[in-house]
Amino acid sequence: MKALTSIRLGIFFALLAVFCTCQVGVGVALAADSDSGTPMIATITQLQGGVFVQKGEGAALEPAKRNEILSAGDRVETTEDGLAQITIENGNRIDLKPSSNLTLSELMMNRGQGTFISRFYSTEGKIRAQVRRMSGDSVFEVKTPVAVASVRGTVMFLTISRQAMQAAFFDGMGQIQNLISGRTQIVGDGEEAILDSEGNVSESESVSDEDYRMMTQGWSTQEQGQGSLEQTGRVTSPEGEPRNESERLEGSEYR
Repeated sequence: MKALTSIRLGIFFALLAVFCTCQVGVGVALAADSDSGTPMIATITQLQGGVFVQKGEGAALEPAKRNEILSAGDRVETTEDGLAQITIENGNRIDLKPSSNLTLSELMMNRGQGTFISRFYSTEGKIRAQVRRMSGDSVFEVKTPVAVASVRGTVMFLTISRQAMQAAFFDGMGQIQNLISGRTQIVGDGEEAILDSEGNVSESESVSDEDYRMMTQGWSTQEQGQGSLEQTGRVTSPEGEPRNESERLEGSEYR
């Protein structure tokens, strides 16, 4: 009788040990998932003319719809008369001019740590990114065949081709890297630089009035009658009163 009781107790404690081990494993897995963050989404908030979406690699291009939800792996293209605005879940915005493309490579967030990872890829076009101030290990970058441009709370203008990239920054600094040579450079507020497929990175220089005018015009019909983006992110309202672009991005979780 005592031997039978001992056997039963032995089986009970063995099962208990297995159960506890499984629970610990599940807890570790959940903690790992929490540390890695959760996916963010983006939305096409404005569009005009020819705008198309490819929902994942290999999928067919389909006409885009206003308020269409995008996720990592999706690609947006504009035709010769197309304009598009993409708003990310954390409030950052990207605008595309005609004949542009943008792939949403990675969109992740960890609200507990206050970090947001936004990575994009483009081979052609003109892109404007309006990025809230970021903290911690947050990342916002656009990669091209020859370069990477990244910001941490800036208005960024990019002109992209397979052979070169022109990058300009306002309301803050940006960083650029030539993927051919590995050269990295900080570009200041109100400055621009050019990178090319030969590995070159130009010296940063102030954006000329003519270049600035060309950069800031024609992004969307919504700007008409509501004021247009002016230097260092200032926005002129219909009444003519300047408003700073950073004020339009208030409420950011990065602050």
